[in-house]
Amino acid sequence: EISVPRLVAIAHPDTIQLHGFGDASESGYGACVYVRSIDSAGTMSSRLFVSKSKVAPLSKKHTIARLELCAAHLLSKLITKVKKTINMETLMHGGAQIMINTIQQKYWIVGGRNVVKSIIHNCMRCTRCKPRLLQQPMADLPLQR
Repeated sequence: EISVPRLVAIAHPDTIQLHGFGDASESGYGACVYVRSIDSAGTMSSRLFVSKSKVAPLSKKHTIARLELCAAHLLSKLITKVKKTINMETLMHGGAQIMINTIQQKYWIVGGRNVVKSIIHNCMRCTRCKPRLLQQPMADLPLQR
């Protein structure tokens, strides 16, 4: 019988850390994010939070270095999604600038603004909560003009 624990961190952790790994081979590349939590007694737990893999393109032969860059890009997208998920209550889907500032406190993602904007653009809750600019209806001009 297979059981999957639903709790990622320890019940009352003192510190929570995110650890991301990305790797590539000739046949594909992937990335994963682990959550490491430590409580006051020193009990440590490390569990897989999210992972994603992709098959290398067959149409063109890519070098391992290029596939490693693809894995790093995939990892940056995963870390951004995880940070958005973890900080959902504090960020309240506040927009790209708040998300970028929160991520850049611990991570520096090259091209992070574009990654964050694409994730926020695909978020249904952010789309619903986004304020729309109202345009005031203009009155008709008088006939004398």
